[in-house]
Amino acid sequence: MSKDKEIAFKYTKGAITKYQNLEHNPNGSDHDIAGVLAYNGRVLGMMPHPERAMFSHQSPLWQMNKKFSKKRAGLQIFKNAINYFKKQLVQNFLDTELASLRQSSQAKTLY
Repeated sequence: MSKDKEIAFKYTKGAITKYQNLEHNPNGSDHDIAGVLAYNGRVLGMMPHPERAMFSHQSPLWQMNKKFSKKRAGLQIFKNAINYFKKQLVQNFLDTELASLRQSSQAKTLY
C-alpha cells in the first residue's frame, strides 16, 4: 500500500493522546494506518471520525486553553471535500464545453 501511495494518513501520538494517556493507534492497525485510498485516489476509507472534531468544544483540551483555536480539523476535511468537488465540477464543465467548441470548429472547416 505504501509503494502504491494508497495510505492517506497514519496515527501519531499527539497532544490529545498524551493528555488522556491513550494509545496513539486505537484500533491496532498495521503500520499505524488510519486512512486508505482506492487505487485511483478517489475513495477514502478512514477509521478516525472527523465529525467528532468539528467544533472546538468537542476537544478534551478546550477548557484548559482559552486561546484554543476555534477552527477544527474535523470540519476542515469536509470543507476540503466540498471545495474539491466544486472545482472538479467546474473543470469537467469547462472540458466538456471546450471539446464541444473544438468539434463544432472542426465541423465548420470540413464544410
